[in-house]
Amino acid sequence: MTEGQFSLELSGVGLSRGERTLISGLSFRVGPGQLALLLGPNGSGKTTLLRAIAGLSPPAEGSIRFRGRTAAGTMPDERRHLAYLGHLEALKKDLTVEENLKFISRLRESSESFYEVLSALGLASALRRSVRHLSAGQKRRVALAALRISGAKLWL
Repeated sequence: MTEGQFSLELSGVGLSRGERTLISGLSFRVGPGQLALLLGPNGSGKTTLLRAIAGLSPPAEGSIRFRGRTAAGTMPDERRHLAYLGHLEALKKDLTVEENLKFISRLRESSESFYEVLSALGLASALRRSVRHLSAGQKRRVALAALRISGAKLWL
């Protein structure tokens, strides 16, 4: 795999919260078109790991590399290729689905048509509805649509 390809590599990663070790010695590699699934009980460090991969918090040990660089060494223009969706959908509740996605599209300079993405996710009829009035499942699908139109190559 060349540096130009989108890859994620963890080597000997350890994560802790306070004095408690959550993860120790984790190593794996995910290349283009591959998927990694995190499974574990509540409190086992899944979200902490995703935050570390996103560069939001450093690992206690080991290294996390995205496209051959550590998260801290990832250039701002390369960070646009990474998108993180946590427990909350990161949508403005008072805006419509269309307004939220237009904002994200402009922010990420995306050429992706969110109308097609919404249609594929079964949300075309919700386009002009306020996010506040969507069901929890619909909000999650709008958040996934936002990931899709973001142009990011690595979704967390």
